[in-house]
Amino acid sequence: MGHGDAIAPVGDGGYLTTNWSGAVFYVPAQGAVVKLLDTEAFGENAADACFETASQILYLPTFFKNQVKAYRLVK
Repeated sequence: MGHGDAIAPVGDGGYLTTNWSGAVFYVPAQGAVVKLLDTEAFGENAADACFETASQILYLPTFFKNQVKAYRLVK
């Protein structure tokens, strides 16, 4: 995953992780990593992350764009 930045539990035993370049990964309890999002080409490097389990929304601040993006996790 390289250059890890944030980790947040999603409530099913798995985690969301981010790396500084802007990728978001889902790591289930079984450990198989899945890349969910990659914003590096848009210059939206991830500054950190917050996941709200009730709404299944990931809040992802961008490092250079001065924005907070919101993504709903759909299983």
